[in-house]
Amino acid sequence: MSGTYKFPYPGAIDADGHILEPPDIWEKYIDPQFRARTIRLRPNRDGLEMLEIGGRPSKFMIPGGLTFAGAMGKPIEEQVPSPERTYGNTAPFGAMDPQERLALMDQEGLERAVLYPTIALVWEAEVEDVELAAAYARAYNRWICDFCRDSNGRLVPIAHISFGDPQEAVRELERAAKDGAEGAFVAPYTIPNKSHAHPDYDRFWAVTQELDLPVGIHPCAEPPTKRVHQRFKEMQKWAMWHFNVHGGQGPLQTSSRCTACSPGTC
Repeated sequence: MSGTYKFPYPGAIDADGHILEPPDIWEKYIDPQFRARTIRLRPNRDGLEMLEIGGRPSKFMIPGGLTFAGAMGKPIEEQVPSPERTYGNTAPFGAMDPQERLALMDQEGLERAVLYPTIALVWEAEVEDVELAAAYARAYNRWICDFCRDSNGRLVPIAHISFGDPQEAVRELERAAKDGAEGAFVAPYTIPNKSHAHPDYDRFWAVTQELDLPVGIHPCAEPPTKRVHQRFKEMQKWAMWHFNVHGGQGPLQTSSRCTACSPGTC
């Protein structure tokens, strides 16, 4: 907790307050028919923690790579994958527990935090099954609404909406809003490879206006076949700024480079 920055003005809001999802939330919150293909963390033969998506090892996240999410801001030698360092045991204070997060916010002088995910910014790049993608999003949204529920409005849940099936996107937006979500985010691409402005999504955008919900397009892992050159121009510069002043999921710390993903995938 040393090095926590105290914001000097009252009423400050963290508009990009990422959390680390506990690794078992998809098994707990996913619809039963998708549980066999849910997101999991498993050790590989070398004892390194492996991200499993749809019953298969992640194509883009190297074994042990998720440790970087918990160790963000720590010296590079503490981010090198090893069986002893896991996504869970490297998670900083306030990353996975709502009461800890509220305590951290008090120390930082923050009134509210708008919460985005971490693992949920990875999996959509590897899922082509629109029903499975929708199930993953629903599971995360159920959990994040529960995570924020008893915070007296200080923790603000933002729903993950997958633009696979347009009708399901509308249904999930409406369901998540009733459950407490105060906004939504979508990936920079869509599974069907359609523009976010495609007419198929007109109803979704109409409903966001009816519900008065903001929607953001959040940078995340992108499949190589859908990556657009310079979609986020100079993103590396702004990522470095983000690591320096934000720290991702815990107290503000010194920045470091990403070692989590396979080369050229993030």
